[in-house]
Order: sequence, then structure tokens, then C-alpha cells
Amino acid sequence: EDKGQWIDSKTGEGLTPSVWESGPAGEKRLNKACIEDCAWCRLARLHKGWERDPADHRRAFNPETGQNGHWDEDKGQWIDSKTGEGLTPSVWESGPAGE
Repeated sequence: EDKGQWIDSKTGEGLTPSVWESGPAGEKRLNKACIEDCAWCRLARLHKGWERDPADHRRAFNPETGQNGHWDEDKGQWIDSKTGEGLTPSVWESGPAGE
């Protein structure tokens, strides 16, 4: 079974938290932190210069453009804090990676 985590090969114990969580109907799905990190990688790939706030992983700043951004969990995307516009496509919409 895929536990979605690094496992100690000697003991079989998990070394990291699992990337999986149970949904409302008991279904297996990616946990929210993994979804946020995937969206962050997309932002960094689509728009150069972004840096995550070390004190709050849900906030970001682009020193090249002066933009502030934040993670909107409900929309599933990184948002320009000033304009309210999405910086990335929503993770809740399907489409090829990198769009």
C-alpha cells in the first residue's frame, strides 16, 4: 500500500507525515499542504522572482515587481493581494501542468 511518506526500511515506521488524508466519504486524497505546495511550484515556474514568506507559507512577495501574493485555499490558487487576480490557474480546475 502507498503510504505517501518516507519509510524507515529497517523498522517500517514512517519518517515523514503522509501526503494522503481521508476525505468526507473516506476517500484517499492529497492533504491540503501538498496541494498548496504544488500550486506554489506552479507559481514559481510561471512567474519568476517570487519568494515565500518564511514566517507565513501562505504569503509571498516578488521583489522584482513589488507584488504581494497570498494562497487562497477556497479558490485553490495564488492571488495577487492588490488586484485580487489569480496568479496561477486553480488547482481545482483540470488542465495540463504548467498552464
